[in-house]
Amino acid sequence: MAPDLSELAAAAAARGAYLAGVGVAVLLAASFLPVAESSCVRDNSLVRDISQMPQSSYGIEGLSHITVAGALNHGMKEVEVWLQTISPGQRTPIHRHSCEEVFTVLKGKGLEF
Repeated sequence: MAPDLSELAAAAAARGAYLAGVGVAVLLAASFLPVAESSCVRDNSLVRDISQMPQSSYGIEGLSHITVAGALNHGMKEVEVWLQTISPGQRTPIHRHSCEEVFTVLKGKGLEF
């Protein structure tokens, strides 16, 4: 005998409510993760003197961060270019960004977890 449509609808509604609850919980948890924000004022010029750009450490000893070009500050869609200097033995905390990250180590070596 085929299942009753009202039974199927009730089961689907119960699963949907559960999944919606899980989705809300995930979004709520993600809202507490730190988000890196740009450290540079809006500047659309093509050539920039990096030594004159504002630096931030975000309160992390041994970290220097400069936003060279960023989506919000420089009119780009989804690209950010950062220059970071991290002292030996230091690390960045677990965090997230609204864009992908590409690391190029210019001096020394590092580990990605």
